[in-house]
Formats: sequence, structure tokens, C-alpha cells
Amino acid sequence: QASRRSAPLRRHRAPRRGAAGRRRRRPPPPRVADGRRRHGFGLCAIVWRRSPPRRRRRSAQRHDEWRDPRPRPARHEGAHAGERADGQRQQQEQHRRRGEGGEREQARDEGLVVHVCGAHAGRRRLVRHLRERPPSLGMAVFALMAVVMILSSTYSEYVTSILLIRWRTSLTRSLQERWLLSRAFCLQHFPPLEGVPALDNPDQRLQQDIDGFVTNALGVFFGILGSVGSLVVFTPLLFKQSPPYAFGVFYCPGWLLYFTAFYSLLGSCISHGLGKYLVPLSYLREQTEADYRHAAVQVRDHTESVAMYHSEMVEHMRLTAVFSRIQRVAWEKMRFDKHLNFFRNFFYLANDVVPFCVLAANYFKGQISLGELMQILNTLGRIQDALNNFIDSYPQITAARATTDRLWGFWQAVDIGAAKIKTITVAREPTSVDGTASLCARNIRVELPGGRLLWDNADLVVQPGERVLLLGRDGCGKSVFLRALGAAWPAVGAVQLRENKGQFDVLFVPQKPFVPAGSLHGAVSYPEESDKYTDDAVREALRATGLRSLEDVPLSQEANWGL
Repeated sequence: QASRRSAPLRRHRAPRRGAAGRRRRRPPPPRVADGRRRHGFGLCAIVWRRSPPRRRRRSAQRHDEWRDPRPRPARHEGAHAGERADGQRQQQEQHRRRGEGGEREQARDEGLVVHVCGAHAGRRRLVRHLRERPPSLGMAVFALMAVVMILSSTYSEYVTSILLIRWRTSLTRSLQERWLLSRAFCLQHFPPLEGVPALDNPDQRLQQDIDGFVTNALGVFFGILGSVGSLVVFTPLLFKQSPPYAFGVFYCPGWLLYFTAFYSLLGSCISHGLGKYLVPLSYLREQTEADYRHAAVQVRDHTESVAMYHSEMVEHMRLTAVFSRIQRVAWEKMRFDKHLNFFRNFFYLANDVVPFCVLAANYFKGQISLGELMQILNTLGRIQDALNNFIDSYPQITAARATTDRLWGFWQAVDIGAAKIKTITVAREPTSVDGTASLCARNIRVELPGGRLLWDNADLVVQPGERVLLLGRDGCGKSVFLRALGAAWPAVGAVQLRENKGQFDVLFVPQKPFVPAGSLHGAVSYPEESDKYTDDAVREALRATGLRSLEDVPLSQEANWGL
């Protein structure tokens, strides 16, 4: 007895016993594929990794106690029956709670709770499906979606760039042919003609304006295309999802679609009213930028004259005056941009609030549920994005409109100038079969812009190998007469030229010769194509003209040979 009394008390958990008094052992939870245990409780499933067991908290409701190892006196059989009945009632209550989806136990240690909506049988079928499904199938679907997304994003930009460069190439070639091959460029050194618009800054038209027009036009086009697609898809859906009562008051099927269209139309009209002056301002900005660039190019092309005159300060003041116009236009454009941005930011903020205000009455009156409200807001957002495309892309539309106006004006000026040149310049015809003259001019009449007559019924005949010298006082019109023969000045009459292989075999040299920058072979062959002459012919021409300093220079060397 003494040894029994001195024995330390041990913590002991009373075994659970069934109805017959036998000890009932709970089967261990099944294992999943990776060795973890899974426990199911009605509407939830708990899965955790095995970790060192922890002691549960002692509770008075459990059969945990500090038991003395000494034997206890036997209880009455009725007490044991009452305990068994109480245990059975507790087990039935626990099963009832688990069946109804009662309390959820929190996973301990590294536990992961996975909520499965459905009954106990549905959860078992889901687990069985996840076990039987190969894990590589999900990764294959994800990889396929990633590849499709990458390819679509990359090739969308690539295809857009192809469309842009092809459209720009076609438009540039067409406008360039009209400007050069029709000799409309001659209007730039002609005196001002009545009814013929000026061709200002053709270099900007061909390079910057065409690029801006194509880029902005494609952006606006794809924006409209996406908006039309969204309207086609979501308009019937919004019409169907609209509550039957407008603002919860009167019956009107599809009223939400009508309200959205009116709201976007009102915003578009206000945007156009605030930003309509951006189109002429964008036009003036491009014009002033071109004028400044042209003034700077003039200084670059006449650096020797500027250096000899010591007119650096004058050119600096001239360029500053031209740039001041750019500043004035920029400030005006910034002011109207500010007004437009104020409205656009307010409109975008109202887009997030107005739908809730419009549908609030329907929701609080119970005409739509919360889920239906969320669905309507999602569809309404898509329709608003499509209808508000005009407001979103208004700056891009103004830029496209400005470049369109400039290109259209240049296009019309080129066509009018080309038609005018054919009527105000001499007619160039090939020499008759029986004629031997290299040049034969008949009835040439030349006038100055002020109406002063320089030449009237003048004739000139030049035979092959013949040298002709025009003598006269300064200002009598010798240079103007030669310009008229070359169709570089307005005149009346006819000129017959000797023809060789479909081209006139006569070259008119201006007072200020021009040699384009490029290879030496191309400079010597100018104004004909460089591939028309071989390298030996070009070397022979350099020796014949006495340009021996260029004999050792490679014919492929690039330089500005006109300087």
C-alpha cells in the first residue's frame, strides 16, 4: 500500500466505449496521394501534413482527469447504464450537427481548409475526380493559354505595324508622284498665281503629316472597331438584364440601354464643344513647327553667306521670332486641353457613381437582387466603355483631323498646280523628222508678275555642236528666257527638242547648280539614274572635265558633293 501511495499520478484519458461496453476505436482518416491525411466534415474538407502531435486542451466535458492508480470502489450497475445512455445521446447529437454542416474545426499546424460546396456524397465524388484526373492536364491547358496570349499580343502589334508601313508607303508614293512627276514643285519658285494655293513645307507633308495621319487613323479605326464589337455583344444582354421598371417607378423594358446611350451622347457633345478649337490649333502648331524648321534649314544651306555677312545676330533674332509663334500656339492649345481634361476627369468619375444611383431604387424596392445588380453593373460598364470611345480618343481624333486637313490641302494644291503648269508653260515637243536642230523655239512670250513684257514672239534655233551667246544689259531677261525654254517659268510658245531613246537629249543648267548628297557615282550621273553609266564611263567623265582630284576617290563614297 505504501508503494501504491508513493507512485506518481499519471495523466490518463478515459477510453470511449460503445453501447455494449466494448472499447470503440475510430478508424484513422484516409491518406491522400502525397501521404497527408484528409478529414471530412459535411460541407468542408480539411487536409494537413502530419506533424508531431500536440496535447489537446483539457475540458470538463471530456473524460480527461488525473486518476489515482489505486482501484476505485465498484459503482452501481444503474450508474453505468446512465453513463452509456448519456454517451449515446452525445454521439447522436454530434452526428446530427455534422450532417447539418455544423461547427467547422480549424486545421492545426500546417493545415489547409478547402471548402467544398455540396453534400457529403458530392464531396466524395469531387475528391475521387481530383484523384483520377492526371495532374499534367491542368499544366498543359495553362501552358496552351499562355502561348496563345503571348502570340496574340505579339502578332497584334506586328500586324498593326505591317498595315501602318504599307499604308504609309502607298500614300507617300502616290503623293510624291503627284508632286514631282506632274512638275507641281515648280510652283515654289514661280511668282504667285491667282487661284493656285501655295505649296508650303512639302517635306513635312511627305514625312511627318503622312506618318501622323496613318498612325492616328489606325488608332481611331481600331478603337471604333472594338467599340462596335462590344456593342454587338453586350447590347442584347443589357436590354435583357435591365429591370422592368425605370428608376423603380414606371414600366419601360430596356430603359437602362436608352439611358446609357443618352448619357454617353451628352458627354460626347460636351467634349466636342470644349475641344473643337483643338483642331485648328493643332493645324497651326504643325505649320509653325514647319516654318521654324524651314528657317533653320535656310541658315544651314547658306552658312557661307551668313559667315561673310556676319549676320549671326540677325539670324538668331529671326529664328527667335519664328519660335515665339510656336510658344503662343502651344499656350492656347494647353488652355483648351485643360478645359477638356477637367470635363473628361469629371465624366470618368461620374461613370463609377451614376450606375449605382440609377439602380438604387430598383435594388431597395426588391426588384433586383445583389447578384443581379453586380451583373448589370458589369454589362453596363462594357456598354459605357464602347459608347465613350469618342470621349476617350478625342485628342487622337483632333490630331488625325489636323493632319488630314493639311494633307488634303496639299493634295488639292498639287492637283491645281499641276493643271495650271500645263497651261502657263511652253509646250515641249520632239523635233520633227526632217528637222536637224537640237533646239528650236518659236513665238516665245515672257512676262513678269507686274505685267512687264520681256520677250514677245522670240525665236531661237540651235544646231548640234553650235554655240550661241545671248547678249544684253542686266535685267533684260536673258536668264528668264532660258528658264522659259526649260519650262521653269511661265511663258507662252513651243519648244522642239531632239529626242534620244524616248528622252530629250538637251540639258538646261541653272545658275545655281544642284548636286544631291550621295555616292560619287550618283553625283556624276545626275540628273540621270546612276545605273545608266558604268564605273569606267564615270572615271572617263572625271578625267574629261579635269576633276583629277576625284580620280582616286572610291565611286561608292557617300558625301555632300554640292558643297
